[in-house]
Amino acid sequence: MRMLKAKVPGATTPMEKFLYGTGDIGAAMCFSFMSSFIPLYYTDSVGLSAAFVGLMIMVVRVLDGFTDIIIGILIDKTNTRWGKVRPWFVPAALFMAIGVFITFRVPENFGLQAKQVYAVLTYVFTAEIAFSIYSVAFAAYLPRISLDQHDRNKTAVSQRTIATVGLTILFALTPVALQQLGGEKSQSAWSSLTFIYAILCFVLVFLVFLFTKEKIGTGIMEEKKVEKISFMTSFKAVATNKYYPLLIIIFIGNFASSGILAGAATYYCRDVLGDLNIYSIATISMIAPAIIGYPFAPAIIKKFGKRRSMLIGSIASTACILVCFLNPYSAVLFVVMIVLSTLFNVPFNAAMFTLIADLVDYGAYKSGGVRAEGGASLASSFGTKIGTGLGAALIGWVLEFGKYDGQLTQQPQSALNAMIILVIGLRAAMAAIISICLAFWDVEKYSAEFAKENEELIKEA
Repeated sequence: MRMLKAKVPGATTPMEKFLYGTGDIGAAMCFSFMSSFIPLYYTDSVGLSAAFVGLMIMVVRVLDGFTDIIIGILIDKTNTRWGKVRPWFVPAALFMAIGVFITFRVPENFGLQAKQVYAVLTYVFTAEIAFSIYSVAFAAYLPRISLDQHDRNKTAVSQRTIATVGLTILFALTPVALQQLGGEKSQSAWSSLTFIYAILCFVLVFLVFLFTKEKIGTGIMEEKKVEKISFMTSFKAVATNKYYPLLIIIFIGNFASSGILAGAATYYCRDVLGDLNIYSIATISMIAPAIIGYPFAPAIIKKFGKRRSMLIGSIASTACILVCFLNPYSAVLFVVMIVLSTLFNVPFNAAMFTLIADLVDYGAYKSGGVRAEGGASLASSFGTKIGTGLGAALIGWVLEFGKYDGQLTQQPQSALNAMIILVIGLRAAMAAIISICLAFWDVEKYSAEFAKENEELIKEA
């Protein structure tokens, strides 16, 4: 496949931008799908309790942080003819495809304890190994395929736009496909659907390895320092500054909120709003405005600054979520507020992953040139894992507290109240925490120094 050349030295090509986005669609076929529908599958099809599901996911995701550290170390020590990060997309593609298929195939003839063991083992493999490899590699890849600040923003926006289109299709069609294949309580429906998603996952992620290139350390731009230092030295370059914990909290809050919405909205739409098909409408209403807004994000960020754009949008989004408390049983209000919340949050969602690249630049600036992509990407990967784990755990715990029973066709009022708390109250709390962190994210004041250092690297290439 022939790729168009980048117009700016050290920038991504149009094809690389496209594949960087479609690769994330492939990953969504595994992890976004699993994060959204695994609670429903476990409680309604397998028959596991919501409390067990929440506890299992939370424990696995916390332990997952140690896996991320190991992968980060391995990435920082990798040096191949394909680059440092790029080779890791191969095992990521294979393992995620296998993982999503086996996770949703809990044998129906197993007893309760055997089902619990199978669920733990397959979830550990998929979330703690397969997706960990992908998420750390994905986070570390942006600062290596793009050295130009403006191009990074454009690449991130392109990735988010393309991935968002894929998520729209994924979440809109999944409930419909499940119903056509036999319903959410049917094992055969889940098996058939995940077989298709597994194939798509492998192909789309593997294409990232085949047709994208790193701009550092592969003959495009020589890398003299990073490969000769220990992981702890490179990790210290980013972990000892004030922005590192802020970035972790931002990612935890964002993915906890999105995990709660994705996982609890299936229950909320079906039981509180009265129709599972509203989930498809709500998902389209959440993602379509993002697709429309993302192309304008670079101009907004350039005019008002990254932090200011993200902060104002996050505050406005928080307000929109809280408005749903006025009538939590109104599907119209729920959908309208999702549209507005998504539009306000476009700058944040578009630029979130560029914060990792900023952290890499800041670490290099403070440490005399140490570019620690593996160490920096741990913040996003760890935050993503803990956030999604926390979101899934809260779904299980709050539903259990509300006396939810997956075998009932009509849930008690306490369970409906639990769903309202999840979808509205806890999401608003997460959004408020993100806003506070963004208020302290003033790394942009060093942007001139970052640009100067990257220009020096490009001249030396």
